[in-house]
Amino acid sequence: MRIKLLLAGILAALAVGASQTPAPANAEVNAKCAVGYVCVQPDFRAPVILIPEGERRQFPGGVRMTSVTNFTRLGYCVIGEPSFALLPGWTVNRSQLIDTVAPADTGTVCPA
Repeated sequence: MRIKLLLAGILAALAVGASQTPAPANAEVNAKCAVGYVCVQPDFRAPVILIPEGERRQFPGGVRMTSVTNFTRLGYCVIGEPSFALLPGWTVNRSQLIDTVAPADTGTVCPA
């Protein structure tokens, strides 16, 4: 049963992530980001927000991201409009509001 749940979670993450193909990382964000962190670039004038691996960060009222990179070994859920899965090694470059960046539990599907 756990294997089926894990497989279903992976397949769902891949389905959600199908439109979130790994993009070339933003060179400016990568220069400010280190292995073991999820890095959120709020806009190009603001400093990069570093979230240590395994931690959750909430942004009351939301923050407008322009790029988010996952340099951890964990999958993450980025909750916003829209929400999406952020797999290890992935970068998403786009402008949107986000409320929360949180590790995705094994078998968990990020809300759409």
